[in-house]
Amino acid sequence: MRADGGQLCSDGSRFLCTELRGDLGWHKLIWNFEKVGWQAKSICMFCEAKSDGHPLYTETVPDADWTQTMHSDTWAWAEKVLPANNICPLLALPGFCIETLRLCSMHNMNLGLLQICNGSALISLVTAGLYGNPEESLALNLRRAFRDFEVWRKARKLQCTQGVWTPGLVVKKNGNICMTHKAFNGRVIVQYMAEACDVVISKQLPGNGRTIGVWLSQQVALGHRTWPYPADPEFGLASVCLRSVARWFNLTERAGRYLRAHEAAEMMTAGIRFCQSHLLLTTLSMRHLQQNRHVPAQGPPLLKWILKPKYHYWSHQLLTAVKQRENTRHTNCFTDEDAMRWLKNISRNTSNTGFERRVLAASRLRLKLTCGKARVQNATAAKRSKR
Repeated sequence: MRADGGQLCSDGSRFLCTELRGDLGWHKLIWNFEKVGWQAKSICMFCEAKSDGHPLYTETVPDADWTQTMHSDTWAWAEKVLPANNICPLLALPGFCIETLRLCSMHNMNLGLLQICNGSALISLVTAGLYGNPEESLALNLRRAFRDFEVWRKARKLQCTQGVWTPGLVVKKNGNICMTHKAFNGRVIVQYMAEACDVVISKQLPGNGRTIGVWLSQQVALGHRTWPYPADPEFGLASVCLRSVARWFNLTERAGRYLRAHEAAEMMTAGIRFCQSHLLLTTLSMRHLQQNRHVPAQGPPLLKWILKPKYHYWSHQLLTAVKQRENTRHTNCFTDEDAMRWLKNISRNTSNTGFERRVLAASRLRLKLTCGKARVQNATAAKRSKR
């Protein structure tokens, strides 16, 4: 209903809220979490996982101890997690329960874990000499790596708007490795990084205009350097990690909104493999940092494969996909982010006279077009899953 008590829609249409989805910042703002958050000791709003203590948020599903502390009773959850003096009115929505809250896989994976994985893999390839002499400037090696990526992308006819890789795009001021890229671009880049790590493992150079590994293989032939694998186990683990998340993307993109048991199980298997290999890579990175703590270095030490709380939130999404048989791809915020863009454009070009009515009319038209497109995409995905 409108603020004046009138009907929102002239035809009497009513709506039922079935999900409240958004990124972590949105949920924290809406629900007024005070003692729960990614910077707090109790990091999760769905369970009692902690950043320090038991149960740790780094434990991997499905056998993690924190799975035994997941909230199931809505009112017990509200009493324990929500502030008593500032209750969010959304709690009074008809049919509200904990399952109404949805996390966004785009923010957790594409704009979180994937940025860390892509950046860490790229820095590992550069420092190993896959794109040229690692003693040369990082900016030069990153440009070479990007040229190789572009040759790879064009050969596969993949669309990607990623700009040239620069040190500031990959290495943050505190030394953490995290590649800044758009959500869809990260999906393309992770496939390239996985294949690049496979080049290190197989020692088979791709050719066809690609430059990855050429300089290093020449140095190995001259006896000036040694091939990094298998002496360095990072590339083997990185290949498993990147391949697993690429497979998870492929599975979610091919499946429809509602999953069969085997589809949900395959997604869980790929997700578990990713989580386990990511955790091992984080441990390996920390151990390497500890071993080289006395070596003089310029600037802060580079910390690869860092483990953020989004690792834990994404684990919850894996469990939800199995429990509810619903594809996380259909509860992410790609459409919502796009809606914010066109809603701003509509608002800028709408006159003050009848502003709300005009904006709502244009929004309803866009919603009808989006729903029609989604029905076509779901039908296509369902046909693919039957093949």
